[in-house]
Amino acid sequence: LKSLEEPLYLLGEFFKNPVGCLQLAWFLPQNAGDIARKYIADEELLSFIDMECYCWSTVKAQVTPMINAGMVFCDRHYGGINYPKGGVGRIPLVMAEGIEENGGRV
Repeated sequence: LKSLEEPLYLLGEFFKNPVGCLQLAWFLPQNAGDIARKYIADEELLSFIDMECYCWSTVKAQVTPMINAGMVFCDRHYGGINYPKGGVGRIPLVMAEGIEENGGRV
């Protein structure tokens, strides 16, 4: 497993694409909230971004580093967002139904 905390790995990645790394470095002092508000006006979507940031950084988007938010959003939502029909609360209900249908008790 490679880590950005390993200096030799980090240096090797930098030399593979120095321009890309320097462009990425521009986001270091940025926060996710400022970037989101620059391009998004929908308050409901901005609230969703705040909630997403809070889930993994325990702070709102306004104080979440953009470099971290970018990696997490890409990891969590690459290829689209897949939510179960009826919402995530439906998962334990369907599991309980399956257990009961197969002779178990919940």
